[in-house]
Amino acid sequence: MFCAARRLLLIAVLLAASGVTALPAAALDEASAGAAEHLTTVRPREWAVVSSRTPKLPDHNRDAPVTVGLDGERWEVTRSFFGFDLSRLRGKQILDARLYLDQTGTGSCRPSAVELWRTGPVEQDTSWDRQPAWLSKVDSKPASSGAAGCPAQPVALNATAAVAQAADSGRLTLGLRAEQEWNRGSWKSFGTAPRLTVDYNSAPGTPGRQQVEIMDCPPSPAELVLFTPAPVLRATLSDVDGDVMDAEFEWWAGGSRVGGAVATTIPDGSAAQVTVPRGVFAHESVFSWRVRAKDRMATGAWSGWCGVRVDAEPPRVAPLVSSAEYPEGEWQPGPPKPGTFVFSPNGVTDVVAYDWQALTGEGGRVPAGPDGTASVVYKPSRSRPLWIEVYSIDQAGHRSPLKRYEFGVRPG
Repeated sequence: MFCAARRLLLIAVLLAASGVTALPAAALDEASAGAAEHLTTVRPREWAVVSSRTPKLPDHNRDAPVTVGLDGERWEVTRSFFGFDLSRLRGKQILDARLYLDQTGTGSCRPSAVELWRTGPVEQDTSWDRQPAWLSKVDSKPASSGAAGCPAQPVALNATAAVAQAADSGRLTLGLRAEQEWNRGSWKSFGTAPRLTVDYNSAPGTPGRQQVEIMDCPPSPAELVLFTPAPVLRATLSDVDGDVMDAEFEWWAGGSRVGGAVATTIPDGSAAQVTVPRGVFAHESVFSWRVRAKDRMATGAWSGWCGVRVDAEPPRVAPLVSSAEYPEGEWQPGPPKPGTFVFSPNGVTDVVAYDWQALTGEGGRVPAGPDGTASVVYKPSRSRPLWIEVYSIDQAGHRSPLKRYEFGVRPG
């Protein structure tokens, strides 16, 4: 963020770079209204000066100074047009825009106004007889410097409304003319480098990488299954201007907003997180959440929805275990041979895996199939009393009660 004093410094640097050493007090007051966000300077891509003395003659992109008003020596009235490429400002929030002109001459030190207009575009045949349409007046300022007794000073014309209106189209043409252009004192000349200085802000981007606890959100309409009704929600924020942001989270259930929370002062590229308060959701609750980012001036778009189902209770019953080769509670003649052990959910509807461990050290985790069952092949290492311990694992990661399956192998 820029403070007002820093804005003035930036404007002074811009003017100094173009050969201007002072800014009038009135222009300083106007330029310093409010704090700047991000400044950019746009030079005209094309310009034209049209003259009543040569009404059919185009005069484009000339190196001579820009002029407006009645030149009493040549007895001609001139007007000037400037075309700007604003493509870099598409999608930006325009906070302030000024057209700066370095006045180099005047017909009179008596104050007379210069008008800034939004106009139609400059064409190849633009001339006095074929002027762009004068659409709307944007600003008007007195300009009375550049002659003996009134030293040259820059003029700053407010073009904020015109730039804001044209930013998304990427093109803007501004016209300059004297307010009393048939008065000899209205003639003004300006340097050859008019510049449009724009103070803008970009809205934050749509948050990315949404997570619940340590799990990434799946594409909608899939949902995550959680072990806690008070989860931590996370999302990564971004802002092309590099601004610090706040993150606004909200959660919905049954088609209504249930609540929300805000995480503050999040740097660009960092994750924001909040915790859903306890008591909002309970076991078997289903809700969705989303998040958006805000900088000091603008609010970004909402993220997509992340669906969540709360499973706060573990399976209440142990799994079933069976084996044709080693029936439960029976001894088999040796020597030991491989046996297939089948694990079943015992009525639990969301079993996704089983953890198993044999007395002799073998074990691990095996995924459950669509019907909730799984099987392992185990060969005892020696003849003796044996057992296998098994837990079922549900979608939320809860373990069931333990099932110990006992059997034995007699010495062969």
